[in-house]
Amino acid sequence: MSTSTARKTPAKVKYDVADLPKTGSLQFRQNGDYKPAITALSAFAKNNPTAKGHVKALIHLGWVKPGGVNAASKSPAFTIANTSDLPPECFTVGAPADAQISANLTRLAELGAPAEALDALWSAYVGV
Repeated sequence: MSTSTARKTPAKVKYDVADLPKTGSLQFRQNGDYKPAITALSAFAKNNPTAKGHVKALIHLGWVKPGGVNAASKSPAFTIANTSDLPPECFTVGAPADAQISANLTRLAELGAPAEALDALWSAYVGV
Protein backbone atom coordinates (compact mmCIF):
# COMPACT_ATOMS: atom_id res chain seq x y z
CA MET A 1 0.00 0.00 0.00
CA SER A 2 1.50 3.32 -1.00
CA THR A 3 0.85 6.67 0.50
CA SER A 4 1.05 9.87 -1.38
CA THR A 5 2.04 13.18 -0.02
CA ALA A 6 -0.45 15.93 -0.62
CA ARG A 7 1.01 18.77 -2.61
CA LYS A 8 0.32 22.21 -1.33
CA THR A 9 -1.00 24.71 -3.77
CA PRO A 10 0.93 27.97 -3.47
CA ALA A 11 -1.11 30.60 -1.71
CA LYS A 12 -2.34 33.46 -3.85
CA VAL A 13 -0.33 36.58 -3.13
CA LYS A 14 -2.54 39.50 -2.25
CA TYR A 15 -1.68 42.59 -4.30
CA ASP A 16 0.47 40.50 -6.65
CA VAL A 17 2.38 42.76 -9.02
CA ALA A 18 1.81 40.18 -11.77
CA ASP A 19 -1.90 41.06 -11.72
CA LEU A 20 -1.33 44.71 -12.63
CA PRO A 21 -1.68 45.74 -16.26
CA LYS A 22 1.58 46.12 -18.16
CA THR A 23 0.34 48.39 -20.95
CA GLY A 24 -2.34 50.97 -21.43
CA SER A 25 -3.01 54.59 -22.22
CA LEU A 26 -4.66 55.48 -18.90
CA GLN A 27 -3.04 55.93 -15.52
CA PHE A 28 -3.35 53.08 -13.01
CA ARG A 29 -5.89 55.05 -10.98
CA GLN A 30 -8.36 55.44 -13.83
CA ASN A 31 -9.50 51.84 -13.96
CA GLY A 32 -12.01 52.04 -11.13
CA ASP A 33 -13.38 53.87 -8.13
CA TYR A 34 -10.17 55.41 -6.79
CA LYS A 35 -11.10 58.43 -4.69
CA PRO A 36 -13.17 56.82 -1.86
CA ALA A 37 -10.39 54.30 -1.21
CA ILE A 38 -7.70 57.01 -1.10
CA THR A 39 -9.89 59.11 1.21
CA ALA A 40 -10.33 56.16 3.62
CA LEU A 41 -6.62 55.33 3.54
CA SER A 42 -5.68 58.97 4.10
CA ALA A 43 -7.95 59.07 7.16
CA PHE A 44 -6.32 55.88 8.46
CA ALA A 45 -2.81 57.30 7.93
CA LYS A 46 -3.51 60.79 9.27
CA ASN A 47 -1.49 60.44 12.50
CA ASN A 48 1.10 57.93 11.28
CA PRO A 49 3.90 59.46 9.17
CA THR A 50 4.98 56.11 7.75
CA ALA A 51 1.46 55.13 6.71
CA LYS A 52 0.95 58.62 5.29
CA GLY A 53 4.08 58.18 3.16
CA HIS A 54 2.71 54.91 1.77
CA VAL A 55 -0.64 56.52 0.95
CA LYS A 56 1.03 59.49 -0.73
CA ALA A 57 3.23 57.07 -2.69
CA LEU A 58 0.09 55.32 -3.93
CA ILE A 59 -1.45 58.65 -4.93
CA HIS A 60 1.66 59.60 -6.89
CA LEU A 61 2.10 56.13 -8.43
CA GLY A 62 -1.57 56.05 -9.42
CA TRP A 63 -0.82 58.70 -12.05
CA VAL A 64 1.71 56.47 -13.83
CA LYS A 65 0.63 54.63 -16.96
CA PRO A 66 0.78 50.82 -16.79
CA GLY A 67 4.27 49.67 -17.65
CA GLY A 68 5.71 53.03 -16.58
CA VAL A 69 8.28 54.01 -14.02
CA ASN A 70 8.04 56.19 -10.94
CA ALA A 71 9.13 59.58 -12.25
CA ALA A 72 9.84 62.64 -10.12
CA SER A 73 7.21 65.36 -9.99
CA LYS A 74 6.50 68.55 -8.12
CA SER A 75 3.25 67.21 -6.64
CA PRO A 76 2.72 67.25 -2.86
CA ALA A 77 2.12 63.49 -2.95
CA PHE A 78 5.51 62.91 -4.56
CA THR A 79 7.27 65.23 -2.11
CA ILE A 80 5.76 63.55 0.95
CA ALA A 81 6.40 60.04 -0.35
CA ASN A 82 9.94 60.91 -1.41
CA THR A 83 10.80 62.35 2.03
CA SER A 84 9.07 59.67 4.11
CA ASP A 85 12.06 57.31 4.25
CA LEU A 86 10.06 54.50 2.66
CA PRO A 87 11.90 51.27 1.81
CA PRO A 88 13.24 51.14 -1.78
CA GLU A 89 10.67 48.55 -2.83
CA CYS A 90 7.93 51.04 -1.91
CA PHE A 91 9.35 54.22 -3.42
CA THR A 92 12.25 54.52 -5.83
CA VAL A 93 12.32 57.13 -8.57
CA GLY A 94 13.15 55.53 -11.91
CA ALA A 95 11.93 52.05 -10.88
CA PRO A 96 8.79 50.32 -12.20
CA ALA A 97 5.67 51.78 -10.62
CA ASP A 98 3.71 48.53 -10.57
CA ALA A 99 6.02 46.79 -8.09
CA GLN A 100 5.94 49.87 -5.87
CA ILE A 101 2.13 49.94 -5.91
CA SER A 102 2.05 46.32 -4.80
CA ALA A 103 4.65 46.91 -2.06
CA ASN A 104 2.85 49.96 -0.65
CA LEU A 105 -0.50 48.17 -0.49
CA THR A 106 1.15 45.24 1.26
CA ARG A 107 2.86 47.52 3.79
CA LEU A 108 -0.38 49.38 4.52
CA ALA A 109 -2.12 46.04 5.09
CA GLU A 110 0.63 45.09 7.55
CA LEU A 111 0.08 48.42 9.34
CA GLY A 112 -3.62 47.60 9.77
CA ALA A 113 -5.15 49.79 7.07
CA PRO A 114 -8.80 49.05 6.28
CA ALA A 115 -8.87 46.00 4.01
CA GLU A 116 -11.95 47.23 2.17
CA ALA A 117 -10.15 50.42 1.12
CA LEU A 118 -6.99 48.55 0.13
CA ASP A 119 -8.97 46.06 -1.92
CA ALA A 120 -10.99 48.83 -3.60
CA LEU A 121 -7.82 50.68 -4.55
CA TRP A 122 -6.26 47.47 -5.85
CA SER A 123 -9.36 46.90 -7.97
CA ALA A 124 -9.00 50.38 -9.43
CA TYR A 125 -5.37 49.69 -10.32
CA VAL A 126 -5.94 46.24 -11.84
CA GLY A 127 -9.15 47.26 -13.57
CA VAL A 128 -11.58 44.71 -12.12
